[in-house]
Amino acid sequence: MQAPRATKQDLNAWIQRAQRGDLKAYDRIVVRFQDMAVGYGYSLLHDFHWAEDAAQEAFLQAYLDLPTLQDPRGFAGWFRKIVFKHCDRLRRRKQLAT
Repeated sequence: MQAPRATKQDLNAWIQRAQRGDLKAYDRIVVRFQDMAVGYGYSLLHDFHWAEDAAQEAFLQAYLDLPTLQDPRGFAGWFRKIVFKHCDRLRRRKQLAT
């Protein structure tokens, strides 16, 4: 049985707590967005392992940059841009290698 999906209020609270350094709150954010991050990365890179790498790097950058996020309601779009940036970086690196 799956755990109930987080509400927008839950997500906003987790983001605010994570901005104050709560690692357990950030872990909940990662669980909530990991499928989206890898799926979006796969749609851009067409390689599952590269998509996982891009998602991992994006989660690290998002954690480091989280204090700059002004409105927790904008997290999903903000994070998606970070994933895109890391996918683009990997795609360019992949093209240079071939």
